[in-house]
Amino acid sequence: MTGPRPVPDEQKALMGYPGKGGGAKSNAEIKASVAAGKTIGPIGDPFPDMAEPAKAKWYELSVSWSILLKATDRQALRIFCETWCDLMVAQTMTAMEGPVVPLKDGSAMRESIWANRVHKLRPLVNKMLTDFGATPSARTRVELVPQGPVKAESKFNGLVNSPTSSKVN
Repeated sequence: MTGPRPVPDEQKALMGYPGKGGGAKSNAEIKASVAAGKTIGPIGDPFPDMAEPAKAKWYELSVSWSILLKATDRQALRIFCETWCDLMVAQTMTAMEGPVVPLKDGSAMRESIWANRVHKLRPLVNKMLTDFGATPSARTRVELVPQGPVKAESKFNGLVNSPTSSKVN
């Protein structure tokens, strides 16, 4: 068979249906869902000692990545949310101070500590996104477990590659 492998229905729902006018949840729908207190999947509520921006990111991701996350991902999601918050703080501070600052004696310029932090955290956050299956290339390697009712078995299952179908008389 030539061509790309078919994309599972669950993954299509995550990515949306661009040819059919969308399908994936928008950020506004995700925020409304979290605000309404809807279930956030098996991941549960964030840890109580997390910072408020990290908790907000937790709620956002637990809804939008509900198909990908399992209960065993709690610690990994915590680390991601806290790292993401560190990156946001570093980007904000870099925007305020600028990417370079003068040395104490004023003789030269050097990279801001915040810009340095941004440069270190971006690849780390990107690696975590890949680990969660949240990048386009990583989504092709994600195994999605269907949630909800299981499809009925087809009456044609077993006809292909069955022991009797390989015999030719």
